[in-house]
Amino acid sequence: MVRDYCRISLIGAVFTILSYLPGQYLLLVGKGKDITTMMVIMIATDVVFDFLFMYVLPWGVSGAAAASVLSMLISCVYGFSFLREKDGIFAFRREYLRFY
Repeated sequence: MVRDYCRISLIGAVFTILSYLPGQYLLLVGKGKDITTMMVIMIATDVVFDFLFMYVLPWGVSGAAAASVLSMLISCVYGFSFLREKDGIFAFRREYLRFY
């Protein structure tokens, strides 16, 4: 059980790390309410997915890990939507990314 939880959590660690970028950006531009909204979305979806994956679908501990990863992904996507604002001080666009 522990091995399954750790494996799923390590896969989702990317989203945990990526969620700090929009959080720090929102802190920089003074949008504390949006950081709170991002965290509330993460917690609420985690509770819903925990119930769904652990009780409706009998996934057990693996379901709890999957719920945490999925809720972090949703929160991360919501946070990255602020980086796409045209009037923001930091414009995050696909065309700015270069892979050499």
